[in-house]
Amino acid sequence: MSPLLLVPGQTPAHQPEELEPSDEPEFEPPDGGWGWVVAFASFWVNGTVFGMLNTFGILLPALIKEFGAEDDNINFKVCEYYQWMIFS
Repeated sequence: MSPLLLVPGQTPAHQPEELEPSDEPEFEPPDGGWGWVVAFASFWVNGTVFGMLNTFGILLPALIKEFGAEDDNINFKVCEYYQWMIFS
């Protein structure tokens, strides 16, 4: 059997049948297509919250001065917040 060679303008002897459009509906994601929005929002919120928590040392002196609280009390609240973020 010889290989099939096509010359421009010539059609092969055996052409595949034309596919008819199926009556099945197109695939729709179970979340309605909002999965990427949720993923981006989660990334944005976590980046913002962890960014603020990691710069808390800059705000600590101002908070101590403003509220007249001890250093240990304010640090405890920040540690507690980290725990809730990690465990949730």
